[in-house]
Amino acid sequence: MVAKQQEASPYSSHWAFALSESQFMGTSIQDQLWQLQRQIILDLAEKESCVIVGRCADVILKGHADCLTAFIHAQKDKRAKRIVEVYGETEVAIDKRIRDKDKRRAVYYEFYTGQTWGMAENFHLALDSGELGIDTCVAILADLYQR
Repeated sequence: MVAKQQEASPYSSHWAFALSESQFMGTSIQDQLWQLQRQIILDLAEKESCVIVGRCADVILKGHADCLTAFIHAQKDKRAKRIVEVYGETEVAIDKRIRDKDKRRAVYYEFYTGQTWGMAENFHLALDSGELGIDTCVAILADLYQR
């Protein structure tokens, strides 16, 4: 269940997310998943070295583990090309897909962390995968880990 959960809000605004379906009846399913996901991240980091992509792990592990945080980004045109290569074409325009995904990620991140998604100061390192390539980003992170 957690593996299928996106690191994105099912809603595109802070208000809709905060007032989601069962919010008035207790903890929402989204909040329950957040707590479970948070605990899994903490448990993994305590047991062994690991790589966690997204999931607000930068904030969850702050002060709990010796970790390196990185934000991987790329220009929209390079992101659009990769989306088509990896996920294929859909009826939804690529620009809209990127805009919607980024907005939902931002809402999710900001709701659970109180910080602004994508801000370089929230991370130790920011890498441009569009310019460097994914393999180079992985190599840089692996090299930093081994130091």
